[in-house]
Amino acid sequence: MALRTQTKELRVLAADAGTKLRLFLARNFRDIMPLRQDVISALRKKAVHVNGDLTLDTHILKEGDTVRVEMSLVDLYTRRLQVLGTELKFCDSDLAVVMKPAGARMCDIGWAVPATLLVSGDEKYKDISTEPWIVVNEIERGSQGLVVLARDANIQQELAEKINAGQITFRFGALCHGKIEQSLVNSVTLQSLEAASVSGDNSEETTPLDLWCEYNRIPADIFNHVEVHIESVTRSPNVGHLTMIKASVGHAAHASLVLRRYMHLIGHPIVGSQTYAQPLANHRDKGILMSLTGVTLSATDARSEPVTIDVPIPQKIMSVCEREIMFYERRQKKAREELEQSDVLPADGAELAADGIPAAYITGTKDFCGHTFRVSKNTLIPRPSTETLVSAAVEFLEKAAGSQAAPQVLDLGTGTGCILLSILLKVPAACGVGIDISPAALEIAQANQKCCQSDFESFAADEKVLRQSPYDFIACNPPYISPHKAARMTRMIEHEPQLALIAEDGGFQAYSAIHRSLMANMEILRPAGCIGFEIGKGMERIVRNIFYDWTEVGAYNDNQGYLRVLVFQRPVLC
Repeated sequence: MALRTQTKELRVLAADAGTKLRLFLARNFRDIMPLRQDVISALRKKAVHVNGDLTLDTHILKEGDTVRVEMSLVDLYTRRLQVLGTELKFCDSDLAVVMKPAGARMCDIGWAVPATLLVSGDEKYKDISTEPWIVVNEIERGSQGLVVLARDANIQQELAEKINAGQITFRFGALCHGKIEQSLVNSVTLQSLEAASVSGDNSEETTPLDLWCEYNRIPADIFNHVEVHIESVTRSPNVGHLTMIKASVGHAAHASLVLRRYMHLIGHPIVGSQTYAQPLANHRDKGILMSLTGVTLSATDARSEPVTIDVPIPQKIMSVCEREIMFYERRQKKAREELEQSDVLPADGAELAADGIPAAYITGTKDFCGHTFRVSKNTLIPRPSTETLVSAAVEFLEKAAGSQAAPQVLDLGTGTGCILLSILLKVPAACGVGIDISPAALEIAQANQKCCQSDFESFAADEKVLRQSPYDFIACNPPYISPHKAARMTRMIEHEPQLALIAEDGGFQAYSAIHRSLMANMEILRPAGCIGFEIGKGMERIVRNIFYDWTEVGAYNDNQGYLRVLVFQRPVLC
């Protein structure tokens, strides 16, 4: 029989002598008073005794004192449930459905069922066991959604059998990548999904479906029990479109896993960081945007009618849609303003940027460092973060300008020439050369400054480059997006030259090639000469390792606070 009070008694040891009572309680009674409010409430309700007497919370304890706490379970559970924020949606003698708030732990959800029944005041629950119930469908801590629980392990096994028999159906709300047509999901067959599972397209693995189902103890025909309905389509500046779906899954205890793989196989993965999901560029490490929003329990001997529980799609998911619309409209407005300033307007009010071609490629120009530069589809569009590289170069060259007549600058991978030109405009005494592997890019850059064609492996031995050496500063914004990362950014970068963006070796190929070339032709730099690199987020450790034998003399954050530029000084030759 469950007790309505919980008692704990401890003797004060020498290590705790001199401690105030409130602090002693917080340290040693967390199993029955896990929250600070629990300690305060116990003291106010005179549930704490020292050596059998009531005392103040500031009482100083002595070695050998006996501290006794007798808590009302109803009071304790009521406060904890208020903090936890769960809501019991359905409960009978064997099964419960609880609405889990985002942030709640699954172990707390199991405890919440008997706790909620105990504090309800219903006489039939006065002797209920306070043992936690067993969670049937796990969901991650950051997610909000329904959780089904069984009273004990035997009931859990019975529920699993009912799920596999189709007597319990789960319904989900989820946000998916892309614009999904209802006709697409209506035409999906088990055969088409089996083909997609081994094609390597849109999949994280090539395990055939029959083996995958066997490994996860899922029926081989499970996808015949998945139904998807399109709720709405939202514009997104990052991936073009996002689609809100409602889906039902039967005959599977791992219903969320089944739905994730289903959507992944049809080429529209759910937004998230779990297996078979795909994150948004600006929404990484924030959980999966899928929630269990409905459960149907078939009739049983104890229930004459089926039970259906439904809740709305969580606000967390809806707010992502609202945010994407806001960012999309903001980008559209900015793109339209750029076009209007260039007297170039899209035909028939066509949408810009997120629909395809960036505004800079329509106008043929882009502002950078306070100046307007020509761009084309053969050149990378200048980014505000790259202005950090210009600032680093200018800082170095202004110091070098006093020691010699004309500091020399080399721009590796010049593209539009915007980096080199911006440096020279800020340091008029300097001279510069830009190189690029792309002849089409050089056509844009040559209108601004003398440039020549070369690559990262051989530039330091190129006669045209050597003609103006030694250089004081080499500026380089190399390609540093790995193919794996680029696959997740397709919509954002599909219109820009891949040669200027993507590099092998995890994005570090160009840095390694430049290091090899410089070490073989060190005379291209003056003895105190430096090279400044733009780097991607989180790349600094490996770039520093590549240039381990050079001296790092500068590290610069961009306008968003990320480390964006590293500057290295050439080693001293023995």
